[in-house]
Amino acid sequence: MQEKTILEMKSSPQAKADYLIYLLEQRAREIEQMILSRNFEYTLESSLRYSSTAGQLTEMVSQNDLNDKKQIILQIFNTHKTRFKPLLDHFPMDNTERKYLEDDINYLTIYADQLTKP
Repeated sequence: MQEKTILEMKSSPQAKADYLIYLLEQRAREIEQMILSRNFEYTLESSLRYSSTAGQLTEMVSQNDLNDKKQIILQIFNTHKTRFKPLLDHFPMDNTERKYLEDDINYLTIYADQLTKP
């Protein structure tokens, strides 16, 4: 709730995008720490927060024509995919929590495609 209030208080789409970038990085670290510590209890919640933030960021940039942010965000998405892929090895193939992380990786691909459309 506090994050939503902070986001609403940002005065420009640029400032909102910067805040969402910050949140996305926080969420990525949360997922990494949770998996590396083998604390899988909140994998679904963390995954949903992450993909929701990535989607919100993509929408914010697209709707407000923040073209100067697109390349930065594409780099962040690629970096996060690179960071997440090795984490899949911490799960058995048929594990439900693994699917959540796979979904995050797939969403990043979809969102990156949306940012590269003219």
